[in-house]
Amino acid sequence: PGFCCACVVNTNSSLLSADEGSFGALGTLPQHQGRGFARAVVRFITQALHSAHRIPHCYVAADNIASQSVMKACGYAAVGEATWLLSQTE
Repeated sequence: PGFCCACVVNTNSSLLSADEGSFGALGTLPQHQGRGFARAVVRFITQALHSAHRIPHCYVAADNIASQSVMKACGYAAVGEATWLLSQTE
């Protein structure tokens, strides 16, 4: 319990994942975008989470078209909308 993993493919793309199956913070260096690195990272973590009997899931901002495209290419589909709530206390 409580594992957190960061996976990197060819040092060009990265992603963070948590034990319950969520993942996010997908990023690819600008000079390597459009070459399939993000898809490779998402596919890798998806398989790892399935192997750990987790349901892979993530949140993608409505205006993040690039990440939405990556997720759709990896077999993900939107199932609803979310509202982020931020703590107003210190």
